Amino acid sequence: MPDVGPPIPNPKHSSLRDAAPAVEHSLPTVSSVPHEARGFGSAVITRYVALANRRTGILIWGFVLLLLATVWPISQLELHTDMAELLPDDHPAVLALRHVSPRQISSTNLVLIVESPDPAANRRFAEALRPELQKLVGTVFSEVMWHPETEVPTYFANWRWLYASLPDLQDAETLLDRLIAQRSSPLMVDLEGDPEAELKSLRSRLQKKLPALDNSPYFEFKPAAAGGAYSDAATYYLGVMLWRRGDGLATAGDKETLATVQQLVQRTMPTRFHPQMKTEYSGGIAMAIDEQEAVQSDLARSTVVCVLLVLLSIYLYFRRIAVLVVVGAPAILGVLCALAIAHFAVHYLNANTAFLISIILGNGINTPIILLARYGEQRRQGMSAPDSLRVAMAATLLATGTATAAASIAYGCLLATHLRGFNQFGLLGGVGMLLSWGLSFLLVPPLVLFGERHFPGLLTPQVPLWRGPFLLLGRLARRGPLLLAGLSVGLLLVLLSPALRYASDPIEYNFDNLRTDNPSTARRWTIMYDLGLGSLSGGHIARDGVILVDKPEQADRVADALLAQDRALGERRVLEGVRTLQRMLPDLQQSKLALLQRLRHKIDQHRPLMADDEWQEVAAWRPPDSLRPLTVSDLPKRLRDNFSEVDGTLGRLVGIDADPSRFGENNGRELIRLSRSLQVTVDGKQWVAAAPSTVFAGMLEIILQDGPRVTLYALLGVTLLVLLMFGVRGAPLVLAALGIGLIWLTGLLGVLGWKLNFLNFVALPITLGVGADYAANIWARIRREGVDQIEDIVADTGSAVALCSITTIIGYSSLLLASNRALQSFGRLANLGEVTCLLAALLVLPALATWLLRRPKISKQEVRF
Repeated sequence: MPDVGPPIPNPKHSSLRDAAPAVEHSLPTVSSVPHEARGFGSAVITRYVALANRRTGILIWGFVLLLLATVWPISQLELHTDMAELLPDDHPAVLALRHVSPRQISSTNLVLIVESPDPAANRRFAEALRPELQKLVGTVFSEVMWHPETEVPTYFANWRWLYASLPDLQDAETLLDRLIAQRSSPLMVDLEGDPEAELKSLRSRLQKKLPALDNSPYFEFKPAAAGGAYSDAATYYLGVMLWRRGDGLATAGDKETLATVQQLVQRTMPTRFHPQMKTEYSGGIAMAIDEQEAVQSDLARSTVVCVLLVLLSIYLYFRRIAVLVVVGAPAILGVLCALAIAHFAVHYLNANTAFLISIILGNGINTPIILLARYGEQRRQGMSAPDSLRVAMAATLLATGTATAAASIAYGCLLATHLRGFNQFGLLGGVGMLLSWGLSFLLVPPLVLFGERHFPGLLTPQVPLWRGPFLLLGRLARRGPLLLAGLSVGLLLVLLSPALRYASDPIEYNFDNLRTDNPSTARRWTIMYDLGLGSLSGGHIARDGVILVDKPEQADRVADALLAQDRALGERRVLEGVRTLQRMLPDLQQSKLALLQRLRHKIDQHRPLMADDEWQEVAAWRPPDSLRPLTVSDLPKRLRDNFSEVDGTLGRLVGIDADPSRFGENNGRELIRLSRSLQVTVDGKQWVAAAPSTVFAGMLEIILQDGPRVTLYALLGVTLLVLLMFGVRGAPLVLAALGIGLIWLTGLLGVLGWKLNFLNFVALPITLGVGADYAANIWARIRREGVDQIEDIVADTGSAVALCSITTIIGYSSLLLASNRALQSFGRLANLGEVTCLLAALLVLPALATWLLRRPKISKQEVRF
């Protein structure tokens, strides 16, 4: 089959290379192809273009089949939003979570919130729903709570004498002796004070220590006034707490649980009870699902927006609709292939890797942009389509290959971090970039030849709209290189000080800046707390962490060690209490029983000294005759269940409460401090509490440890690659531009106060790869054509590189649409790196190259390879 695509008449063009007659390029012979097409890989490129010319349809259908082959594995990918997914499987915090939660009878919950203007209607609906929910106890749920807990407060009230501390009981006996002495001898003056008043004060203080008894038939609440979570103060709320065994965050089990309850509610028809009745959901299960759905929604929205904006920017540059297909197809297919590989390699996406879709798309589209831009230049000079493809592919192979390899190395360096989520990020990002690059050189030729054959000229890009401004920039680089270099160095010196300050403290410790913005979820969480369902004591044994020991007899030793370790911190201690099953029983029971027996005898013996009304008050606190030593079997079922495991094992769980006044839960440094107080070594083994704080602290500690190392690996990898590709004379120019761009970035981060966190810190090594991408493409063209063509190089390749950066910025900007602030920070930081590295490539590199290559001691031939 003959070559397709007639020669395109040569328009007026400022480039010196355009002076050659167009007819010289009209013949489809290798000898007519310029020198750059006969360089590295020219034989392979020539044969592949010829194959694409002969078998265009077969190749295109082959790629269509490849696309279809990715559908099934991609459809099987799951999205995991559990933050523990970011840590290694063998991290102590992860092991603790995976070990403890499934052993607890009730470790997670779903809260059903019913709301309407009529509290009676709320109750009627709850009663209609009660039998259906109770049927699920034992299968879906471990317990359904309809009203405040009464068993535990009643138990402590019945045995309050044994739960009073021994010093308090001794004080009571002393005060009673003083009161008896005073009543027995009216002339006696108690110099220590009023024992009767002190005794009443003691009884009041002991009463306040007891759990409050609430006999309300439901969890109910009505706001006093509109405001905050409540838009209407006339709405009444009713809550139902549904407990189940935990198996992670936003798991299939959680979703099935929520769906089951939603179906029951729908069948019960809330509006039958009141036309304005609504139901909502909160609790651990709903929160986790909300977080996951927010990520999925962010992902879908950001991908759509990213694709549309990328296509628009490409169209505005090339001004050919058909070019969008050719440019976009390799990147989209590369993304799909990377996702298919993800199914087989890691089986799921986490909150980080999910956004690789838009990031790979934004980065992976760079190669076809550079390739099509160069193809358009050759076509506008009068070459046929096959010859233009051969020249464009040969001319851009080294530059785009180096750029892609640099980006892939930067991604690949993330494999060196212990954060599992970023291992996946590095693997899929690196593979995705390489796939997009390879598919660009494989897919573009048949697509272009197909288009040129059936729609001649439709795939030939027009002169870019913004070529003019870049041509002016090129002239400035040719005429005033020292001015550009001076401005660049001046900006570097200005930003050097904030860059050094930033490097000394780059980590974000304020977790408020990393949370998800979801007003609806926050509102329902507030309602849950106001209903009295926010306390973790119902169904849990602790607020801040749970340890599972190997044997019940180890529990008290671990608890004692935790408390001793914490007390040794002095004013920096953080624990409020540590509880075990045995600690739920009164301490020093025999000593207390003996003392209580004396108190009872003294009260009974001196009954005549008290008036009838006084006796009624004292009788309520008289130690009853039935007092006896308590055992585990005497504890209320609620407390026993808290310390019971799903198989009935009792006494191996240790609950830990931190003192909220001694640490800030939104401060990363404080969480690290708390995390260290939630682990202790006893019996030669380290025990770590299952707790969110240990997970977040673990991520922070890994960032502090791995961040500098990963960035250094990326820097070394990119440096070696550039040296290998461009030699010891060309590489310093590329690396100088990259280095200046990175210093600008670091300085601006210091000025803006944007910190690194467990999601965005990977933007630094990635920026290394992307920054090398732009400088490599521009230098490769300068090296090939010389600085005499610097104006056209900046105008053509520089504008194409700018388009690459724009598409990448669009990919990163998709993260700004996320509701999670940590992901937003990733987008901001990565975009800033794009801008600084692009400016360095467009300003610093041409200026340095023009200045150096024009010096008498360095000729153009000395830097060409």
